[in-house]
Amino acid sequence: MLRALFCLLATASSSLAVSLHQLETFDSPTAWTSNPMNPNPPFIEANVGPLGFGDSALRITSSQGNDTDPIPGSKLVAYNTSDWTGNYSDQGIHTIEMDLRNIANLSISARIAIDGPGGWWVTPDQLVAPRLGWDSFSFELTDLVPANGPDSTDAAATLAQVTQIRILHNTAPSFRGATGLRGLRVDNIRAVPEPSTLTFLGLSLVFLGIRKR
Repeated sequence: MLRALFCLLATASSSLAVSLHQLETFDSPTAWTSNPMNPNPPFIEANVGPLGFGDSALRITSSQGNDTDPIPGSKLVAYNTSDWTGNYSDQGIHTIEMDLRNIANLSISARIAIDGPGGWWVTPDQLVAPRLGWDSFSFELTDLVPANGPDSTDAAATLAQVTQIRILHNTAPSFRGATGLRGLRVDNIRAVPEPSTLTFLGLSLVFLGIRKR
């Protein structure tokens, strides 16, 4: 009986793990969340996605605060500890793509942060200008920088066992969100391989199409 229970738990755990080409469109409940004390946690907002009516998106907000003494909800950050965790290396995931829209008046320096046995690591920041509509962004996991000083020891070890992934704003390479009155909409999060792999697959499909003719 214990063996059967272990197998059931293992199956449930693996079903939540990240996989190549995984896509999240926020048309159903999501596991993206934030600090339990946050009075304005991330939530799914209807009819505001890139496709307009009928297309939902995740909304992340932060209130005015002080980075040296932040209050709950003052940092722009959302995290996932379930279906976007796992072994990114074995899955061949080198890039996280997503559509972003800045809905506040302050610029956003967007980053992806990941945690695991090798410590916290973040992607370089990308500017999401305010009030300019939706745009697509690619966060390369091959360009990770340490985000927790000496505790960030091995990016490969973290990529092989990601326990948490974050979307955040910070001009500094930190896994913690920075404070400020900001709002960010997120949609169509995708786990994709490195660009060269995509190019190879595209050329392969073209070649197969030519052969079929």
